[in-house]
Amino acid sequence: MVSLYITCKNREEGEKIADALIEQRAAGCINMFPSQSVWRDDDGVVKRADEMVLIVKTLESRIPAIEEIVLSVGSYKAPCVASTNVDRINREYKEWLGRVVV
Repeated sequence: MVSLYITCKNREEGEKIADALIEQRAAGCINMFPSQSVWRDDDGVVKRADEMVLIVKTLESRIPAIEEIVLSVGSYKAPCVASTNVDRINREYKEWLGRVVV
């Protein structure tokens, strides 16, 4: 299992991405929560914005499909899709994830 950290514009966009990932069986479960981001744009201007963060539980083999879905459904030209390997997971959850993500 891997956990993906994905940012998107707002709750509506987050729900669209989450729905697409679940419908296409690319993810088993997605947690969503609001966040405030601070960054420097290409012109050097510091910006702030409210965003939605998705934590996506999936299999490593599905990461390329998830990246494609995020790019096609979301509005960001360069969305953050960062993976974290999960070293330990309970057997029941791992088995369930293997059944729902294909």
